[in-house]
Amino acid sequence: MKILYKVDKSDVEKQEKSFAVPFEVPEVTFPGVTAEEISSWRAALATASNILGYVVKEISTSEAKLVDEIAVDTFKKLNDLAPSGNEGLVGVESRLRILEKLLSCNELDSVQIIGIVGMGGIGKTTLADCLYGRMRGQFDGSCFLTNIRENSGRSGLESLLQKLLSTLLNDRDLEIGAPGYAHERFERRLKSKRLLIVLDDVNDEKQIRYLMGHCKWYQGGSRVIITTRDSKLIETIKGRKYVLPKLNDREALKLFSLNAFNGSCPSKEFKSLTNMVLDYAKGHPLALKVLGSDLCERDNLYWEAKLDRLKSISHGDIYEVLETSYEELNFVQRNVFLDIACFFRSEKVDYVRSVLNGHGVDVSSVIEDLIDKCLITLSNNRIEMHDMLQTMGKEISLKAETITISDFRWLSQYGIHSKWYIRLWDSAISNKIRGIFLDTLKLGAMRLSAKAFKGMDNLRYLKIYDSRCSRGCEAEFKLRLRKGLDFLPNELTYLHWHGYPLQNLKLPHSVLEEIWDDDKDAGMLKWVDLSHCLNLRLCAGLANAQNLERLNLEGCTSLKKLPSSMNCLEKLVYLNLRDCTSLRSLPKGLKYESLQTFILSGCSSLKKFSLISENVEVLLLDGTALKSLPEPIETLRKLALLNLKNCKKLKHVSSDLYKLKCLQELILSGCSQLEVFPEIKEDIESLEILLLDNTAITEMPNMMHLNNIKTFSLCGTKSEVSFSTSFLPPPLSCSQLTDLYLSRCSLYKLPDNIGGFSSLQSLCVSGNDIENLPESFNKLHNLKWFDLKYCKMLKSLPALPQNLQYLDAHECESLETLAYPLTPLTVGERIHSMFIFSNCYKLNQDAQESLVGHARNKSQLMANASVKRYYRGFIPEPLVGICYPANEIPSWFCHQRLGHSLEIPLPPHWCDTGFVGLALSVVVSFKDYNDCAKRFSVKCLGKFENQDGSFTRFDFTLAGWNEPCGSLCNEPRKLTSDHVFMGYNSCFHVKKLHGESNNCCYAKASFEFYATDGETRENLEICEVIKCGMSLVYVPDDDDCMLLKKTNLVQLGLKTEPICSYGLDDVTDDVRPKRVRCGGDKEPDCKRTKEEKILV
Repeated sequence: MKILYKVDKSDVEKQEKSFAVPFEVPEVTFPGVTAEEISSWRAALATASNILGYVVKEISTSEAKLVDEIAVDTFKKLNDLAPSGNEGLVGVESRLRILEKLLSCNELDSVQIIGIVGMGGIGKTTLADCLYGRMRGQFDGSCFLTNIRENSGRSGLESLLQKLLSTLLNDRDLEIGAPGYAHERFERRLKSKRLLIVLDDVNDEKQIRYLMGHCKWYQGGSRVIITTRDSKLIETIKGRKYVLPKLNDREALKLFSLNAFNGSCPSKEFKSLTNMVLDYAKGHPLALKVLGSDLCERDNLYWEAKLDRLKSISHGDIYEVLETSYEELNFVQRNVFLDIACFFRSEKVDYVRSVLNGHGVDVSSVIEDLIDKCLITLSNNRIEMHDMLQTMGKEISLKAETITISDFRWLSQYGIHSKWYIRLWDSAISNKIRGIFLDTLKLGAMRLSAKAFKGMDNLRYLKIYDSRCSRGCEAEFKLRLRKGLDFLPNELTYLHWHGYPLQNLKLPHSVLEEIWDDDKDAGMLKWVDLSHCLNLRLCAGLANAQNLERLNLEGCTSLKKLPSSMNCLEKLVYLNLRDCTSLRSLPKGLKYESLQTFILSGCSSLKKFSLISENVEVLLLDGTALKSLPEPIETLRKLALLNLKNCKKLKHVSSDLYKLKCLQELILSGCSQLEVFPEIKEDIESLEILLLDNTAITEMPNMMHLNNIKTFSLCGTKSEVSFSTSFLPPPLSCSQLTDLYLSRCSLYKLPDNIGGFSSLQSLCVSGNDIENLPESFNKLHNLKWFDLKYCKMLKSLPALPQNLQYLDAHECESLETLAYPLTPLTVGERIHSMFIFSNCYKLNQDAQESLVGHARNKSQLMANASVKRYYRGFIPEPLVGICYPANEIPSWFCHQRLGHSLEIPLPPHWCDTGFVGLALSVVVSFKDYNDCAKRFSVKCLGKFENQDGSFTRFDFTLAGWNEPCGSLCNEPRKLTSDHVFMGYNSCFHVKKLHGESNNCCYAKASFEFYATDGETRENLEICEVIKCGMSLVYVPDDDDCMLLKKTNLVQLGLKTEPICSYGLDDVTDDVRPKRVRCGGDKEPDCKRTKEEKILV
């Protein structure tokens, strides 16, 4: 760095004025110096004059102050050149790259603000400090204000503002004047520099407004970084938010090992304990560092004791950091946070909102605030929080000073004797208890008095349960109430008492006969679950539960009626009376205006039903004895789901059904006396699912006004379906149809224009008299599932859609021929397929060979595509699976054995770069097998074993069927003869485990095959594997690949010829791998020749 003090730059550069004097008589001034040396000195002076530095002509301050300023600036520049010091920080670099991208430092026209958000101790300050150190050299001025939360409370915001502006403007004596106008006063100086500002640990919007001011006071290109635990602050100031993620498992282990093992990997005796620590910390950097340092050089007994203690007591250093977040909450937020920590973690958010709402508190808003403050999260619609935050919440709830606000919430069940509970219920603090969650699994037998809860006036949550089983199948009811229970607090909003031992109250699966008398004040109850109380006869005690929102009486088989006094439940939104088989009717005049879900499924004695709410969205009446729907049906203006399945006595459906404009799903399946479907006079745009299977409907409904129907079923009807007249071709009708079920409905023909249903994905026409499929059928490009079982008149199958994944042609007894290829084939094939032709005994030899050849070619293309572009993982399901009646495995399977297993030696280097999988085949002998489970598959247990004794196990599925749950075909599949099952499977995982070395790999392989269904999951003795076979699958060589691309795919691989560039005779001669010894005369390098590769 140069300093020109009262000197003109040009004088130095050109050696003029005083700088010219020494060079006028150089031989005198510099005796003994050569001319070349003097010339170099002149050049050096010229170069030095152009170095960046200070030029001081006139100064108004003292020379001492000038020297001080130069020293400070020099130190800053040297500091910018210093290394970043991130070497020991785990996971920082990847996060820094993301932040640098978010800051977009190349955009110089605007001031950008980014907030680093996360829970306490997650590493926000560390990350901001690293980012600041890396980027400050790119700016004209910078400042890092640390710990604003604490420092603003200690010394005030004014002192922080003084520090910020003096640092940014490089003026330690800066007088800011009135703080409210400081930024405006120095606006010109602020705008003269690109600035980098870091505001660390901000917890109030006022801090940001006070310190930073307005963006208009800064030069474009300036950047502001804020670290905070409250994401709402960043949203308020319209900044960009970066939620700092926890460390992943690999990063967490590395950070913990740095502190616990000085960077080494944990030894074997500490691996399990280390995993327990990592599970507790869940990627929290502070916890990993603190616990790692604490556990360093300690024995495993200390580790175990520490981990056991952490279950209920936080580490002091961690607690101190986390507690500051709690202390900043207001009274209501603290209550909700502690309720969640102690009682409702992992519960559904709607459930928590319902239970905690009350006393004028908007719990939804509070939950959002807690999410913004990084104290809770939402996962799969459930409220979650970090284990350390939950432990902190429970500790806070047990502090003596919190009892005064009735926050004694959590009773630990670890190591507490039952007498302690008795003393608690009799003690002076009982009126401060807010909740009791008691797992009786950890208790001995106890007796409670009838006034056990007397004095607990603030008790809001009571849950007594057995964690062994939610239904109490093995639970021992240990709490005994000899004289009953006389008192429950009026503040009680949540009550769950599993196995309540009396007959005048009860919750799930109890022996309760009657709820308390209707004079009981139950005004605070919101959720009541009395499901499966088989003896419950009366529930009049709920008549005064004016705030009740959800009532579950499912399975109360003794309940004959609801009391008329229960007509004032204005807030009830959910009522479940499923399987109340004794319920005959509902009270007259019953009105639940808020009711949205009403379940009467399985109420087999219910003959009359009246509309009790116009706001019902879900109405389940399946399995009832209703003969007709109540009128006027159009008053159910919000109804989205109407289920009348198996209403065997239903004869009439309202002609005004089309007026239900919100109806999305209508189920009339199994209404065996329903003969007429009402005329749809207007569009019902919302209706997507219409199920009419197994009804007595004789005429198919006109679908003209059902433009958005997606799923339609008419299976098992007696009508002679005219498909073409009911389903007009798109776009006139049913253009959105994705699932169509028309089994057993006397269908003899599919319309010629069926290819126009471009959205169709599933089609079932089983049990009909169809003789052939129309030419346009292969234009159903989205069809994935096609069921034509028991189509006994079908004689041939044309080419099917390319994306078809599942074809079931079981017992198509007239089927003789198949198109080849069965589906179009393309290079880069990715669609897995299963083709089932069980009991198709007329399938001729050509058809069988076409089916096998198609499967081989398709699997070859898929394997080739897998290698080049897609996946290299283990796929337990087959790439292609087929089944057809036969008793011989194709001859090209190079390894075949009688029985259900085979063991084969493998040639050296069989697992080279071209290996992609296995072709497996078996013959299964069926002995009067009835597939009632509708699930059947042939499995293979395999093992590749090395010469050194190491091995790899795996299991595969060859082929089989798995009919959808609730399949509309009730007839079990019967098989009595031999069938061939064949499957092609990817085995990239074997190659990955072995590696692609030049050494010999696995010495032998063994395979065991068995048949199973989805219920027993065991070998089926009546389905015997009597023969099995295996071949190795390889990617074709480059010339083979060129052949695949050039060959017309329709002609690709005649019949069962292998996909290769040599003839059938060659394959016959060389189909079995040649036994070649390492070091043999003919093959000294143990390389597999082209003839040894089995390309299938």
